[in-house]
Amino acid sequence: MRNLASIQKIKSLSPIEGADAIEKAEILGWELVVKKNEFNVGDFCVYCEVDSILPQLPMFEFLRSKKFRIRTAKFRGQISQGIAFPLSILENFGDLEIKNEKMFLNLK
Repeated sequence: MRNLASIQKIKSLSPIEGADAIEKAEILGWELVVKKNEFNVGDFCVYCEVDSILPQLPMFEFLRSKKFRIRTAKFRGQISQGIAFPLSILENFGDLEIKNEKMFLNLK
């Protein structure tokens, strides 16, 4: 079974021409748009792949018009194949624990 949301590492970041507030990130070989200065190369994030459907919670309200489904999009001419959230988003669901370089989420 395919996991549509997982904890992944930011492989690279690069500027987007003409964009001041966003930049391009690479995760698992996919390109996506992220907020500038939200991540550094090597940071872990919660990566939601295209076709993920997020829960109908206030923090994801910006996706209501898309029925909470992640779609491929374009921002400032840059394709975005998914969405990345900082690990802090997991605080809303449980406690994040790191053991032997593996991350575990203890649900509330």
